[in-house]
Amino acid sequence: MSELVEIDLGNGRKVYRFPKPQVEKARSGLPTPMFIRDEMPETEHPCTGQIMTSKSAFRAVTKAHGCIEVGNDPARFKTPSKPKIDRKEIRASLEKANARLKAYLSGFAMLQPLYDKRPISENQRRGPWM
Repeated sequence: MSELVEIDLGNGRKVYRFPKPQVEKARSGLPTPMFIRDEMPETEHPCTGQIMTSKSAFRAVTKAHGCIEVGNDPARFKTPSKPKIDRKEIRASLEKANARLKAYLSGFAMLQPLYDKRPISENQRRGPWM
């Protein structure tokens, strides 16, 4: 168990606390852990067929042949824009569907008196969906 440490708060006040354990940040044993090297495993270039071990040379040949690298393309992370809603087109489509439904159901409304002798009101002919 660790010993108490005296902490001066100013104003003549002193408190005693147990010190917090100091944890060192995780770090690689390498002298420069975040260093990115130009070397890569031997790779055949798709445009020329050359075997290359340098990333910068690979990029230069790719660019010289008019190609692009796709690796970490920022366009992959872009969310596609939502299509613009055309309310007039939707309304016209609904009116067209409604007219087709009315025409279809009017054929059944004419057959109704053959099965049932009661007269059909306008509300029954149109149905609850109109």
